[in-house]
Amino acid sequence: MARQPQHLKDFCAEELIDQLLYTHAVLKNESDLSPHNPLITETLTALVGNIVTAEECFSEAEKQQVLQNPAVRTIRKELLAELSEAEYEMELYFSNRFLDNPNFTAKNLNEFWYLQNYLDLVDLELEKLPSLDPGQEVVFIGSGPLPLTAIIMAQKTGLHITCLDMDEAAVKRGEALAEKLDMSQQLHFTQAAGSKYDYGNAALVMVASLVADKKDVLAQIEKTSEKLPQVALRSAEGLHALLYDPVTSSILDEFNMQVEKTTTPTPRVINSTLVCRYKFRG
Repeated sequence: MARQPQHLKDFCAEELIDQLLYTHAVLKNESDLSPHNPLITETLTALVGNIVTAEECFSEAEKQQVLQNPAVRTIRKELLAELSEAEYEMELYFSNRFLDNPNFTAKNLNEFWYLQNYLDLVDLELEKLPSLDPGQEVVFIGSGPLPLTAIIMAQKTGLHITCLDMDEAAVKRGEALAEKLDMSQQLHFTQAAGSKYDYGNAALVMVASLVADKKDVLAQIEKTSEKLPQVALRSAEGLHALLYDPVTSSILDEFNMQVEKTTTPTPRVINSTLVCRYKFRG
Protein backbone atom coordinates (compact mmCIF):
# COMPACT_ATOMS: atom_id res chain seq x y z
CA MET A 1 0.00 0.00 0.00
CA ALA A 2 1.25 3.47 -0.85
CA ARG A 3 2.26 5.91 1.86
CA GLN A 4 -0.52 8.11 3.26
CA PRO A 5 -0.39 11.52 1.54
CA GLN A 6 -0.42 14.34 4.05
CA HIS A 7 -2.92 17.18 4.39
CA LEU A 8 -0.97 19.88 2.59
CA LYS A 9 -1.71 23.42 1.52
CA ASP A 10 0.28 23.09 -1.70
CA PHE A 11 -0.02 19.91 -3.71
CA CYS A 12 -0.72 18.85 -7.26
CA ALA A 13 -3.33 16.81 -9.09
CA GLU A 14 -1.11 13.73 -9.16
CA GLU A 15 -0.83 13.80 -5.35
CA LEU A 16 -4.59 14.03 -4.94
CA ILE A 17 -5.02 11.11 -7.34
CA ASP A 18 -2.55 9.09 -5.25
CA GLN A 19 -4.44 10.02 -2.10
CA LEU A 20 -7.76 8.88 -3.57
CA LEU A 21 -6.26 5.53 -4.53
CA TYR A 22 -4.65 5.20 -1.10
CA THR A 23 -7.92 6.01 0.66
CA HIS A 24 -9.81 3.45 -1.41
CA ALA A 25 -7.22 0.81 -0.51
CA VAL A 26 -7.45 1.64 3.20
CA LEU A 27 -11.24 1.59 3.27
CA LYS A 28 -11.33 -1.67 1.34
CA ASN A 29 -8.77 -3.31 3.63
CA GLU A 30 -10.06 -2.16 7.04
CA SER A 31 -12.96 -3.97 8.71
CA ASP A 32 -13.70 -1.13 11.17
CA LEU A 33 -14.57 2.13 9.38
CA SER A 34 -15.61 3.94 12.55
CA PRO A 35 -13.72 6.56 14.60
CA HIS A 36 -12.63 3.69 16.85
CA ASN A 37 -10.03 3.05 14.11
CA PRO A 38 -7.44 5.88 14.15
CA LEU A 39 -6.21 4.97 10.66
CA ILE A 40 -9.69 5.65 9.26
CA THR A 41 -9.95 8.99 11.07
CA GLU A 42 -6.48 10.08 9.89
CA THR A 43 -7.06 8.95 6.30
CA LEU A 44 -10.48 10.53 5.86
CA THR A 45 -9.56 13.78 7.61
CA ALA A 46 -6.64 14.21 5.22
CA LEU A 47 -8.70 13.30 2.14
CA VAL A 48 -11.60 15.62 2.90
CA GLY A 49 -9.26 18.48 3.78
CA ASN A 50 -7.29 18.12 0.56
CA ILE A 51 -10.38 17.81 -1.64
CA VAL A 52 -11.82 21.00 -0.12
CA THR A 53 -8.49 22.78 -0.65
CA ALA A 54 -8.15 21.48 -4.20
CA GLU A 55 -11.69 22.57 -5.12
CA GLU A 56 -10.76 26.10 -4.10
CA CYS A 57 -7.22 26.24 -5.47
CA PHE A 58 -6.97 23.94 -8.50
CA SER A 59 -7.51 25.24 -12.00
CA GLU A 60 -10.35 23.69 -13.99
CA ALA A 61 -7.76 21.73 -15.98
CA GLU A 62 -6.29 20.28 -12.77
CA LYS A 63 -9.74 19.35 -11.50
CA GLN A 64 -10.52 17.54 -14.73
CA GLN A 65 -7.14 15.81 -14.56
CA VAL A 66 -8.27 14.26 -11.27
CA LEU A 67 -11.89 13.57 -12.20
CA GLN A 68 -11.06 12.04 -15.58
CA ASN A 69 -8.10 9.97 -14.38
CA PRO A 70 -8.79 6.35 -15.48
CA ALA A 71 -7.82 4.87 -12.11
CA VAL A 72 -10.01 7.34 -10.23
CA ARG A 73 -12.95 6.69 -12.55
CA THR A 74 -12.52 2.95 -11.99
CA ILE A 75 -12.66 3.15 -8.19
CA ARG A 76 -15.09 6.06 -7.80
CA LYS A 77 -18.29 4.03 -7.38
CA GLU A 78 -16.70 1.74 -4.79
CA LEU A 79 -15.06 4.69 -3.04
CA LEU A 80 -18.38 6.52 -2.69
CA ALA A 81 -19.97 3.41 -1.16
CA GLU A 82 -17.06 3.06 1.27
CA LEU A 83 -17.23 6.74 2.23
CA SER A 84 -20.96 6.39 2.79
CA GLU A 85 -20.39 3.46 5.13
CA ALA A 86 -17.67 5.35 7.01
CA GLU A 87 -19.95 8.39 7.43
CA TYR A 88 -22.71 6.16 8.81
CA GLU A 89 -20.25 4.57 11.25
CA MET A 90 -19.11 8.02 12.39
CA GLU A 91 -22.69 9.13 13.02
CA LEU A 92 -23.40 5.87 14.85
CA TYR A 93 -20.30 6.33 16.99
CA PHE A 94 -21.33 9.82 18.13
CA SER A 95 -24.97 8.89 18.52
CA ASN A 96 -24.02 6.03 20.86
CA ARG A 97 -21.63 8.32 22.71
CA PHE A 98 -24.36 10.88 23.30
CA LEU A 99 -26.96 8.30 24.31
CA ASP A 100 -24.54 6.63 26.73
CA ASN A 101 -23.93 9.97 28.47
CA PRO A 102 -26.42 10.24 31.37
CA ASN A 103 -25.81 14.00 31.53
CA PHE A 104 -26.27 14.63 27.81
CA THR A 105 -27.61 18.05 26.81
CA ALA A 106 -27.71 20.01 23.55
CA LYS A 107 -24.28 21.47 24.45
CA ASN A 108 -22.75 18.01 24.03
CA LEU A 109 -23.54 18.16 20.31
CA ASN A 110 -20.46 20.39 20.06
CA GLU A 111 -18.38 17.25 20.60
CA PHE A 112 -19.33 16.12 17.10
CA TRP A 113 -16.44 16.96 14.81
CA TYR A 114 -18.55 18.44 12.01
CA LEU A 115 -21.31 20.23 13.94
CA GLN A 116 -20.31 23.65 12.60
CA ASN A 117 -20.40 22.29 9.05
CA TYR A 118 -24.00 21.18 9.60
CA LEU A 119 -24.95 24.50 11.18
CA ASP A 120 -23.51 26.38 8.21
CA LEU A 121 -25.20 24.05 5.70
CA VAL A 122 -28.62 24.41 7.31
CA ASP A 123 -28.22 28.20 7.46
CA LEU A 124 -27.45 28.28 3.73
CA GLU A 125 -30.45 26.06 3.00
CA LEU A 126 -32.85 28.10 5.11
CA GLU A 127 -31.88 31.18 3.10
CA LYS A 128 -33.05 29.40 -0.06
CA LEU A 129 -36.00 27.37 1.21
CA PRO A 130 -39.55 28.75 1.22
CA SER A 131 -41.00 30.09 4.46
CA LEU A 132 -43.23 27.44 6.01
CA ASP A 133 -45.83 27.57 8.73
CA PRO A 134 -45.25 25.31 11.76
CA GLY A 135 -48.31 23.27 10.78
CA GLN A 136 -46.95 22.34 7.35
CA GLU A 137 -45.33 18.94 6.96
CA VAL A 138 -41.60 18.66 6.30
CA VAL A 139 -40.06 15.27 5.47
CA PHE A 140 -36.32 14.60 5.70
CA ILE A 141 -35.17 11.44 3.91
CA GLY A 142 -32.03 9.70 5.15
CA SER A 143 -31.86 11.18 8.65
CA GLY A 144 -29.38 8.56 9.92
CA PRO A 145 -28.46 7.68 13.52
CA LEU A 146 -27.40 11.29 14.23
CA PRO A 147 -30.20 13.42 12.68
CA LEU A 148 -28.42 16.75 13.00
CA THR A 149 -30.09 18.46 10.05
CA ALA A 150 -33.56 17.79 11.46
CA ILE A 151 -32.47 18.79 14.97
CA ILE A 152 -30.89 22.06 13.82
CA MET A 153 -33.73 22.96 11.47
CA ALA A 154 -36.38 22.26 14.11
CA GLN A 155 -34.47 24.34 16.66
CA LYS A 156 -34.10 27.28 14.27
CA THR A 157 -37.60 27.27 12.76
CA GLY A 158 -39.97 25.51 15.16
CA LEU A 159 -41.07 23.25 12.31
CA HIS A 160 -42.26 19.69 12.85
CA ILE A 161 -40.15 17.29 10.80
CA THR A 162 -40.76 13.67 9.83
CA CYS A 163 -37.43 11.82 9.63
CA LEU A 164 -37.24 8.77 7.37
CA ASP A 165 -34.56 6.12 7.40
CA MET A 166 -34.54 2.50 6.25
CA ASP A 167 -32.25 1.43 9.08
CA GLU A 168 -34.00 0.37 12.29
CA ALA A 169 -30.97 1.22 14.44
CA ALA A 170 -30.82 4.73 12.98
CA VAL A 171 -34.52 5.32 13.67
CA LYS A 172 -34.29 4.11 17.26
CA ARG A 173 -31.25 6.27 17.98
CA GLY A 174 -32.86 9.29 16.36
CA GLU A 175 -35.94 8.86 18.54
CA ALA A 176 -33.81 8.47 21.66
CA LEU A 177 -31.78 11.59 20.89
CA ALA A 178 -34.93 13.60 20.23
CA GLU A 179 -36.28 12.49 23.59
CA LYS A 180 -33.05 13.49 25.38
CA LEU A 181 -33.22 16.89 23.68
CA ASP A 182 -36.90 17.26 24.62
CA MET A 183 -37.77 17.47 20.91
CA SER A 184 -40.05 14.44 20.56
CA GLN A 185 -43.00 16.73 19.75
CA GLN A 186 -41.10 18.29 16.85
CA LEU A 187 -39.22 15.32 15.43
CA HIS A 188 -41.04 12.19 14.34
CA PHE A 189 -39.19 9.10 13.11
CA THR A 190 -40.38 6.48 10.66
CA GLN A 191 -38.54 3.42 9.42
CA ALA A 192 -39.19 3.55 5.70
CA ALA A 193 -37.47 3.96 2.38
CA GLY A 194 -38.01 7.31 0.73
CA SER A 195 -39.11 5.39 -2.36
CA LYS A 196 -41.98 3.74 -0.42
CA TYR A 197 -43.32 6.55 1.77
CA ASP A 198 -46.68 8.25 1.20
CA TYR A 199 -45.92 11.99 1.02
CA GLY A 200 -49.55 13.09 1.29
CA ASN A 201 -49.65 16.76 2.33
CA ALA A 202 -45.89 17.31 2.57
CA ALA A 203 -44.97 20.91 1.75
CA LEU A 204 -41.22 20.30 1.65
CA VAL A 205 -39.16 17.16 1.17
CA MET A 206 -35.43 17.21 1.88
CA VAL A 207 -33.22 14.44 0.52
CA ALA A 208 -29.87 13.71 2.18
CA SER A 209 -26.79 13.43 0.01
CA LEU A 210 -26.25 9.76 0.93
CA VAL A 211 -29.71 8.67 -0.25
CA ALA A 212 -28.84 6.37 -3.14
CA ASP A 213 -32.23 5.91 -4.85
CA LYS A 214 -33.03 9.57 -5.53
CA LYS A 215 -34.71 8.70 -8.83
CA ASP A 216 -37.14 6.32 -7.13
CA VAL A 217 -37.73 8.87 -4.36
CA LEU A 218 -38.69 11.58 -6.85
CA ALA A 219 -41.06 9.17 -8.60
CA GLN A 220 -42.73 8.31 -5.28
CA ILE A 221 -43.11 11.97 -4.29
CA GLU A 222 -44.76 12.71 -7.62
CA LYS A 223 -47.03 9.66 -7.29
CA THR A 224 -48.22 10.06 -3.69
CA SER A 225 -48.18 13.78 -2.82
CA GLU A 226 -51.50 15.62 -2.96
CA LYS A 227 -49.87 18.91 -3.87
CA LEU A 228 -46.44 18.61 -5.42
CA PRO A 229 -44.03 19.86 -2.72
CA GLN A 230 -40.76 21.67 -3.08
CA VAL A 231 -37.84 19.25 -2.95
CA ALA A 232 -34.39 20.09 -1.61
CA LEU A 233 -31.79 17.69 -3.01
CA ARG A 234 -28.33 17.68 -1.50
CA SER A 235 -25.77 17.30 -4.24
CA ALA A 236 -22.08 17.91 -4.91
CA GLU A 237 -20.10 19.91 -7.44
CA GLY A 238 -16.60 19.69 -8.91
CA LEU A 239 -14.13 17.68 -6.84
CA HIS A 240 -16.72 17.36 -4.09
CA ALA A 241 -18.30 14.73 -6.36
CA LEU A 242 -15.46 12.47 -5.21
CA LEU A 243 -17.12 12.49 -1.77
CA TYR A 244 -20.84 12.52 -2.67
CA ASP A 245 -22.77 11.51 -5.76
CA PRO A 246 -24.12 14.59 -7.58
CA VAL A 247 -27.71 15.02 -8.71
CA THR A 248 -27.69 14.96 -12.51
CA SER A 249 -29.68 17.21 -14.79
CA SER A 250 -31.03 14.13 -16.57
CA ILE A 251 -32.81 12.99 -13.39
CA LEU A 252 -34.34 16.44 -12.92
CA ASP A 253 -35.44 16.56 -16.56
CA GLU A 254 -37.02 13.11 -16.30
CA PHE A 255 -39.32 14.33 -13.53
CA ASN A 256 -40.03 17.75 -15.03
CA MET A 257 -38.24 19.48 -12.17
CA GLN A 258 -37.01 23.04 -12.21
CA VAL A 259 -34.16 24.20 -9.99
CA GLU A 260 -35.34 27.42 -8.41
CA LYS A 261 -32.44 28.11 -6.05
CA THR A 262 -29.05 26.56 -5.28
CA THR A 263 -26.79 26.89 -2.27
CA THR A 264 -23.11 27.54 -2.87
CA PRO A 265 -20.45 25.40 -1.15
CA THR A 266 -17.98 27.08 1.20
CA PRO A 267 -14.73 25.86 2.77
CA ARG A 268 -16.85 24.41 5.59
CA VAL A 269 -19.79 23.21 3.49
CA ILE A 270 -19.13 20.49 0.93
CA ASN A 271 -22.66 19.89 -0.29
CA SER A 272 -24.64 22.14 -2.57
CA THR A 273 -28.42 21.93 -2.24
CA LEU A 274 -30.79 22.19 -5.20
CA VAL A 275 -34.17 23.62 -4.23
CA CYS A 276 -36.51 22.27 -6.90
CA ARG A 277 -40.15 22.28 -7.88
CA TYR A 278 -42.08 19.92 -10.14
CA LYS A 279 -43.27 21.94 -13.14
CA PHE A 280 -46.15 19.49 -13.62
CA ARG A 281 -46.94 15.82 -13.03
CA GLY A 282 -45.47 13.52 -15.63
